[in-house]
Amino acid sequence: KKAKAAVVLRVPAVCSRRQALARREAAMRRAREAGRDYELIPTARGETLFTQSWWPHASSVKPRALVLVMHGLNEHSGRYDHLAKRLNAMDVKVYGMDWTGHGGSDGLHGYVQSLDLAVQDMKMYLKKISAENPGVPCFCFGHSTGGGIILKAVLDPEVDALVNGIILTSPAVRVQPAHPVVAVCCCFVERIAQQHLQKQLVFMQIVL
Repeated sequence: KKAKAAVVLRVPAVCSRRQALARREAAMRRAREAGRDYELIPTARGETLFTQSWWPHASSVKPRALVLVMHGLNEHSGRYDHLAKRLNAMDVKVYGMDWTGHGGSDGLHGYVQSLDLAVQDMKMYLKKISAENPGVPCFCFGHSTGGGIILKAVLDPEVDALVNGIILTSPAVRVQPAHPVVAVCCCFVERIAQQHLQKQLVFMQIVL
């Protein structure tokens, strides 16, 4: 049986860059409007990560603990504002990192070349916030894919030494194989998606 050739969709780099800048501006605006601190951090790959923090109400008091929030796929750290505020009320300082391709960080929207990149970025950011808060216990909260990133990160002894505990909700640790019917439908969806995406990219090039 002849193997099916892979379909490669090439997105112009300028489109990806402009999309990332627009997402970043929106993320910064949301943070300013909510009164949150945010910081843009360069990675070893030359990309920019959008990070933000939620301070306890008594910001002059040393926090009881730190919580690093790792959001799920197609989310951003700002979606956990309600959780952060609840933790702030208990004198817990919260940090959020938009991983590559999400929120205000660089990358094609919703696309991650490898979760290892997100693991590397999490390790770098975790070291940073731990150094800024010496002696304060640090915990990691992850939802869905964010939970999978945390689980992979803590396998690193350096990361494990910085973390006092992890909290996970619906962590992405195993993907169930697709039903045979889904596999058949994918052939038709693939053709439709290709046509739609090609038109969308042409439109993006004209608008941007």
